[in-house]
Amino acid sequence: MKKVLVAILVLTMLFSFSGCNKKEEIVITIPAGSMEEFVYSETVFKAKKNSVIITAGAGYDDTTVIIKPVKIKEENAYEPTYLTHETPVELYIEKNGWFRIGISVKNFQSNHDIAVSVYLQNIEIVE
Repeated sequence: MKKVLVAILVLTMLFSFSGCNKKEEIVITIPAGSMEEFVYSETVFKAKKNSVIITAGAGYDDTTVIIKPVKIKEENAYEPTYLTHETPVELYIEKNGWFRIGISVKNFQSNHDIAVSVYLQNIEIVE
């Protein structure tokens, strides 16, 4: 009986913590012919901790990413950070602040938008 109770408790704990480090994919559309320094996501996210971990997604080579505040309590300067496909980046941001992520990707095609993606941890999608 004790073994069954222990197994149930362990499984309950595993299921309750399984979503803690979940990676959320955010897709960013780069408009046809875009030469902007950064293109930002339409998706707004909330920081669940005082840092986010960004992992490269699909559609581009190594590049630069930046966080753009949408709704924050304190004014902070967020600097661009280099992102490679081999190494995730941890950025320190305001906990519970709302943000968009921007990516430096050019679209030389004049007639097609392209979609790129990044993965973020320690966030909650709000819009």
